[in-house]
Amino acid sequence: MGKAVEFLNPEERAVIARGCFQEDSRSSTAKELRGLCPFHDDKNASFSYSPGKDAYNCLACGAAGDLIKLWGHAQGKASPKEAFQAFCGQYKPQDQPAGGSVPTTEQMAAAWDQFPPLPPEMCSRLCRDRAWTEDGITSLDLRLQTLRWNPKVGGFLDDRYKNRIAFAVRDDSGEIRNIRSYMPGAREFKLLSVAKGMGESRLWPHPSTLTDGPVWICEGEPDVICARSHGINAITQTTGALSWKKQFNLNFEGRDVVLAYDADGAGIRGADKAAASLSKVAASVRVLKWPDFMGRVDGAWPEGGGQDLTDWFAKHRRSASELEALLGESPVMASEPGRPESVERFFSGRSFQHAKLARELYRENPLIFDTKTKTLYRWNGKNWASISEVVIQQRAQALLQDESTMARISDATSQVAVMAAMPAEQELDNNPDLVPLENGMLSLSTAELLPHTKEYLNTYRLPVSFDPDARCERWEQFLAETIQDMATIKVVQEWFGYCLTRDTSHEKAMFLIGPGSDGKSTFLHVIQELIGERNSSAVNMADMAKEHYRATLIGKLLNTASETEGAAFESDWFKAIVSGDKISASFKFKDVFDFSPYVKLMFANNRWPKVKDNSDGFYRRILPIKFKRQFKGKAIQKNLRAILIAELPGILLWALVGLERLRLQGGFTHSDDIHRTLVEYQFANNPVQAFVDEECLAQPEYDGQGLSVSKKGLYDRYRLYCTGYGFHPMNIVHFSRELLTILPHVKETRPGERGGSRQRHFDGVAHVDRGVI
Repeated sequence: MGKAVEFLNPEERAVIARGCFQEDSRSSTAKELRGLCPFHDDKNASFSYSPGKDAYNCLACGAAGDLIKLWGHAQGKASPKEAFQAFCGQYKPQDQPAGGSVPTTEQMAAAWDQFPPLPPEMCSRLCRDRAWTEDGITSLDLRLQTLRWNPKVGGFLDDRYKNRIAFAVRDDSGEIRNIRSYMPGAREFKLLSVAKGMGESRLWPHPSTLTDGPVWICEGEPDVICARSHGINAITQTTGALSWKKQFNLNFEGRDVVLAYDADGAGIRGADKAAASLSKVAASVRVLKWPDFMGRVDGAWPEGGGQDLTDWFAKHRRSASELEALLGESPVMASEPGRPESVERFFSGRSFQHAKLARELYRENPLIFDTKTKTLYRWNGKNWASISEVVIQQRAQALLQDESTMARISDATSQVAVMAAMPAEQELDNNPDLVPLENGMLSLSTAELLPHTKEYLNTYRLPVSFDPDARCERWEQFLAETIQDMATIKVVQEWFGYCLTRDTSHEKAMFLIGPGSDGKSTFLHVIQELIGERNSSAVNMADMAKEHYRATLIGKLLNTASETEGAAFESDWFKAIVSGDKISASFKFKDVFDFSPYVKLMFANNRWPKVKDNSDGFYRRILPIKFKRQFKGKAIQKNLRAILIAELPGILLWALVGLERLRLQGGFTHSDDIHRTLVEYQFANNPVQAFVDEECLAQPEYDGQGLSVSKKGLYDRYRLYCTGYGFHPMNIVHFSRELLTILPHVKETRPGERGGSRQRHFDGVAHVDRGVI
């Protein structure tokens, strides 16, 4: 043998040799290529080359050598050294940095996509000679190999012969790990892998294609094709009879297994080996006993080359029912006691291997662990969804079966969290330009819909799809009926868009106010459906002071609550959340942590909620929306919610228009109606405070002069203010007491006779129109 055998397989050597002399295809075989000798003027096809032995010989002139010498002569190389260097330079993979010695999964997938279905004439021949069926060929996705892997260039090139049947060997994720090819009738190179070094044993077809009922394990892919063509639930491993792997057993737990290997010595030994391994996990195992007509002579089977399942159908013309009848003569193999194979893999002898279980759990689940919030997330195909560690523990318990203990499960779960831990500098939901939707990631800057990928690290998606042609006519009508003011409706549109984002820079919350039966609950229902239940929370204002309630705001876009009358609430947490300031929180029985919320707060009330804060810092964060029409009797449309939910894609587009306007303006649209409603809230919460904020100068000095106003004059202004807004004023005693509480620097004085009588004054405050008083 020559040097070429070190880096070329026999079939590759045969291809190169054919290019070096004129082959006589009628006399050539797979083992020996014959033709005219290139070393003399041959007329009688006296030359032969053996790809298996890598040797040529001419019976006429006596020329002899290996492939490299033959190729060098054909290429006109002057010396053996020059021929060797040129041959290695062209065909030796490791000397070629541009290419790889084996194809990648991406290269195999691209090549597979170019392989056409088997030609009709080939299918007809296979059905006739091999007892295959067109349904069997189609269901197994058999194709014609039109490309061959060339390690020199690191890519697939045209296969000039195009005479091999190809089938893809896939892993659990569906990726191609090998392309096997088959040439019916060939005595050598009958079954080949795509490249040298790709022959790792795998199950084919993938076990996920198995149906219920007994599983027949055959020896070789052609037998599986034949078996499936006749309705037999068959599978094989992609290497020889003696290559059964223990890890294959996991796919046959609790199954009834039949081993139908070839009727020869190698097949019998291989079947016995696989049966001994499978008996630990399978419900039953039988080794098929072939009848004597399958090649048994004088009570003995041949050592190799025996008949097989294909011969049963193609040569002997027997049926599937007759094959299944043989099972009655094939006894069930006794099972071996001990741990199931699926559990045994987590042990080394008697020692439990915690890390092996953790790695298996991590391999099964695409996970990330947020170390800041101690939250575990699993990829669901569209976003990273938070899951309880109990989910992982339940899976660990299922894997360990009777060997499960709480200590083993807890330790493995902790290790999984460590494996899945995100880098400290990495942030979830870190791309403010993207809005995750059902049908993709919508870029707000380009309006482009991008595919979902893990790399975006989005922990949520809105339960609505982007449809550029959608409309929401009934929704717009609903707003016109309930809110009625167009400027306020624009604010609502901008608010809906604001809620789609994690932006909190506008520092606003929305309060819905109305007497009841006025559309507030329908309004809330629509925005909740748009944002999605998983992206929403329902914490009322008073509970925001509690750490474990604040923890429920993590990762939420919207918080809604329908408030009832109760005690006044503290506003500090409310203001911090609305502004997106960093706040503390904790899950029950867990450590406290800090996070920056991006949730938008919405509350619906029949009466104004009481708050202990009357500062501008509280009121400037509120968008109060008044619902002005009550629906009673026949005015109630019973299926309105369903109609509006059907318009969600259109409402999404409507909200995006509002978001664009909000960003262009740098703030919400001004609405006189909202301003009046806010004053009403301030008055309801503290009418004197509302009057001071709207009508008074309240500081020790103004333009270098002390402020002072008559008590009666200021009270008269207060009464006019109340009358103007339709409020009932309090009496002068209560007014004075409240004013001095609100403005502690103000003093009540009696400066002297004014207008013939001693008038009381307030020093430190004045009406904005000081000339009137």
